[in-house]
Amino acid sequence: MSQLWRRKSLEDCERDIAERSGLKRTLNKWHLTALGVGATIRAGIFATTGTAIVGDSARPGAGPTIVLSFLLTEIACGFAALCYAEFASMVPVVTTRLGDGPLRRRPDYRGASRRGARSVSARGVPVKALASALLFLLLAGCAREARWCDGLPREQYKGLERVTVADDWFEVYRVGDGVLAIYEPYQFQEVISYLILGRDSALLFDTGMGISKISDVVRELTPLPVTVINSHTHYDHVGGNAEFDRILAIDGDFTRSHAAGQGHEVVKGDVAADAFCRTPPAGFDTATYAIRPFTITQTIGDGYRIELGGRTLQVLQVPGHTPDAVAVLDSAAGYLWTGDTFYEAPIWLWFPETDWPAYERSVERLAALVPELKRLFGAHNTPVAEPAQLARLKEAVAAIKARKARWEERPDGLVEYPFSGFSVLTRKSYFVAPE
Repeated sequence: MSQLWRRKSLEDCERDIAERSGLKRTLNKWHLTALGVGATIRAGIFATTGTAIVGDSARPGAGPTIVLSFLLTEIACGFAALCYAEFASMVPVVTTRLGDGPLRRRPDYRGASRRGARSVSARGVPVKALASALLFLLLAGCAREARWCDGLPREQYKGLERVTVADDWFEVYRVGDGVLAIYEPYQFQEVISYLILGRDSALLFDTGMGISKISDVVRELTPLPVTVINSHTHYDHVGGNAEFDRILAIDGDFTRSHAAGQGHEVVKGDVAADAFCRTPPAGFDTATYAIRPFTITQTIGDGYRIELGGRTLQVLQVPGHTPDAVAVLDSAAGYLWTGDTFYEAPIWLWFPETDWPAYERSVERLAALVPELKRLFGAHNTPVAEPAQLARLKEAVAAIKARKARWEERPDGLVEYPFSGFSVLTRKSYFVAPE
């Protein structure tokens, strides 16, 4: 241990400089290996390895391919070690005493090597070291912690027809006959609203975050009069409601309280710097962002029919995620808009207003529709899903209730139940986790 705290006097340093023509290399291959392994272990301690493997609510997991990240990290650490060794042998020693005046340096080392001249840059830094350092930075960039937006664009969108609109905050895709998905990909909620077109009028199912004006996009897409109905009144689905003058809603305390708007303190986390994959639209102020109040022009109930002209839509109450959650059914086309009751991502069922028994009944109701359905439209991440997923959701809910589903506890105190194509995110207190 005494060697760890050894010190050398300034006189000894000056004597060594006078007697020796160069610095002594002391790092051998085992030292370099130990340095690389140590750096890798250090990186592993501060990395969220479990999250990287299985994913979380905002990003998919890497699974077995996490091994590749570790291999890249090992290589990067090796180059880092070589860089340190190279610089240690090449940088001249500088010595001084207080009051001695100018620094005294050892003579210029360039060309003094007994092995011949070294390849150096214009400033005397070895090109080999610079190249190694650059490669290290590149590899370190590859091995950085994944962010949710690293997975964008999502694969499904490559197979959908994109419709060009002026506001690049939104991406619009044609996902069905007379159905346009209005997607906000650059904010972590990745919320999707739907414009459903009839012959005489149109229905807008949800209005998004309110970060940019969805009403301008809607007017660009159709000249028809538009009615709004929300899948539920969480703020990420009603952000643009105030831009419209005809809004249908379920009558209830939860809906009325949210129609009054929500202040900045409630939503500020959704406009923090790490909530975006790009800068917000020009003119948008994250410091004052809030959900504006909106006016409900008509209250409706379960089974209410909306006539668009040549297209009839039916509203289905599906409480559970929230008390006012609804789905919209187009029986003729075989389309079902499920809102936050189902989408192919972690389904959030951990809010104080979440009602698990009600959610179970709602899932059973929607699953019974599977034989007559051709397409599901969810409210987050990707727009199109197969109807068979509702049957799988029903099975998943039953497995969770029976305490037979595999679960994973997250650092935020929630538990996640992974299934094929989706997962359920809820509170541990809702269910006793299986042994």
